Amino acid sequence: MSVKIENNRQIVKRDMEALYLGNLKTVEFDLQLPAKGAYGSDICWVSGEERFLTSTGRVSRPLYGMGNREVVLTGRFSSGDVCLTKEYTVTILEQENPYKEIEAHSVELPEEAFGNDARRVSECTDAKVRILPGNEFYDAQERMHRYLLSVEDDRMLYHFRRASGLDTRGVDSPDGWDAEECKLRGHTTGHYLSALALCYHATDDVRMKNKAIYMVRELGECQRAFSGMEGFEEGFLSGYSEEQFDLLEIYTPYPRIWAPYYTLHKIIAGLLDCHQYIGSEEALVIAEKIGMWTWRRLGRLSREQLKKMWSMYIAGEFGGMNAVMAQLAGLTGREEFIKCARLFDNDKLFEPLAEHVDRLSGVHANQHIPQILGALELYKATGKHRYLEIAEVFWTTVTENRSYAPGGVGETEMFQGFREIGGLLTVNTQETCASYNMLKLTKELYQLNPNARYMDYYERTVLNHILATLAEDDSGESTYFFPLGPGMRREFLRENSCCHGTGMESHFRYREGIYYYSGRDVYINLYIPSKLSFEEQGVNIRVERISRRNQSYRIWMQGEGERMLYLRSPGWAEAVELREGERILVSVPDEKGYIAISGDFTEGRWIEVQWKPGFRILRTPDEPEKAAVRYGPYILAALSERRDFIRVTFDETNVAEKMRWEEDEEKDEVHFRCDGWKWIPLYEVGDLSYHVYVICEA
Repeated sequence: MSVKIENNRQIVKRDMEALYLGNLKTVEFDLQLPAKGAYGSDICWVSGEERFLTSTGRVSRPLYGMGNREVVLTGRFSSGDVCLTKEYTVTILEQENPYKEIEAHSVELPEEAFGNDARRVSECTDAKVRILPGNEFYDAQERMHRYLLSVEDDRMLYHFRRASGLDTRGVDSPDGWDAEECKLRGHTTGHYLSALALCYHATDDVRMKNKAIYMVRELGECQRAFSGMEGFEEGFLSGYSEEQFDLLEIYTPYPRIWAPYYTLHKIIAGLLDCHQYIGSEEALVIAEKIGMWTWRRLGRLSREQLKKMWSMYIAGEFGGMNAVMAQLAGLTGREEFIKCARLFDNDKLFEPLAEHVDRLSGVHANQHIPQILGALELYKATGKHRYLEIAEVFWTTVTENRSYAPGGVGETEMFQGFREIGGLLTVNTQETCASYNMLKLTKELYQLNPNARYMDYYERTVLNHILATLAEDDSGESTYFFPLGPGMRREFLRENSCCHGTGMESHFRYREGIYYYSGRDVYINLYIPSKLSFEEQGVNIRVERISRRNQSYRIWMQGEGERMLYLRSPGWAEAVELREGERILVSVPDEKGYIAISGDFTEGRWIEVQWKPGFRILRTPDEPEKAAVRYGPYILAALSERRDFIRVTFDETNVAEKMRWEEDEEKDEVHFRCDGWKWIPLYEVGDLSYHVYVICEA
């Protein structure tokens, strides 16, 4: 027996020594991974990052701008009862720059950009807004609600306690991007803080508040423990040591470090949400201490060093640190935080936008959208108009030139060529995080200039992308990418990814886009079945949906004295019918896209409205034969497993005639039959294969 073992061990060792996979320092092509060694051992392969190198040897080079990737490839050599492993470090080169001549496209803003009058609105943050049961938004909210209840708080604290020397309470490490070996650990905890606070704000479930209070208290303990440790400066808090920040300052690339300020942003943002939505003063104290730690660390660096750090993919990704630092300035009155926020200014991104130029081709989408949110927060904090222009130009070019029909952006996380959509319909479209941040940006711009064009995009993206990203069970999983290639299905990355983090928050944010106010005036933007009770303003509103098919609603508003109710007239509506009892009301929208209803609402008034929906063909600008179909607010999906593009016999002139209603009208389902396929709203696709884009041959 011992001889056999020795022989098998020799076979394995000889094969391990003899096997040569080629130059693994500059890999551009697929690797040949043998299943058998020259001396007879069996070999199986495991990749540390299947996205770039599969266990079969297939190589997918990172897009230009993402940087080279080091992947650990493990070979398991076995003969008889002997099995040994050997690790190979494979450096996969990023793709060549497809935009060697930097694309520069002028961006023309509409006349109404920036707001030409003093009218501004505020979100009804302090009001009680509840999504009514019995609709798709409520169902998604409650699935995520149940998931949050299942999450073990101590696991979300594991890395913070371990790094600060505290007892981890016998729990296991989180997985995915929060696993022991991952350099981004702790980022999900920040999202979790936000999700708990938002859930409490949306549902009044005191269990969510108690979980958030516990998390904040324990993170405060971790912060105090860090401050007592040698080599840590006052205020530091993270799921790892300060080493990642040290290494960033000497330009250490990914994957030796990941994105330390990205993780820090998520933690501060979560704490600020706990301060705002559950009234936690301790959360603000912790965040302020982190902010001062950040200012002391970055304030000593030169502008040249900062620019080099922030230009590094992905180690230099800092999320929305400029945004939270500006917010901290407003909450604490500390001028240091404004100075610190400006240290994150990204000239390479900001300067072209300030000149109304789009140079976004080849830029990582979700790395930069939060930076634009920071620019807008700096405008609000300083009044410097340049920051507002940067945000408005970015939003305009992205929504007009770089968005898919459902509202999502980016292919393989990147902004690709200007107005290239039809050629970029793949499995890696529409990163969920990017839509999450685009919606936050849209909401902030809207409050500075309440124009319906912002909320047209907001509605399109919430309904057709965000609502469609959540798993049908209570797993809490969201899509990372939302595939738009033919015959594809939704895919869920079942780990703590960035999109899992933002996904925990998004389904408690439906309330955010509905109601706004300015003085005694109230705005309704999204027709999500809901109710508002705004004690401070003395206003109560209820929105009920009568029919999805016909897009008809009943709206009740009660508020003492003379009021003005503004109803957003959706850009997709072909006509509108507005009634109060038997009386037909004037339904002409103003220059900002709103229909105003004035008068005394003291006794409460019921308004009935139908936004008459129709069909629209949304052609891609680069390949106009490819198009999506929209009915009212809904992007439709044709159900089919075909992996080539469906060819249809309709166009703009006859699509309404060709589409036939399916199912009983009483079911109020937006289901059609056309050219042999069933068409349904994209958010209803479940686990079915679908086509969002088809080829219009007519």
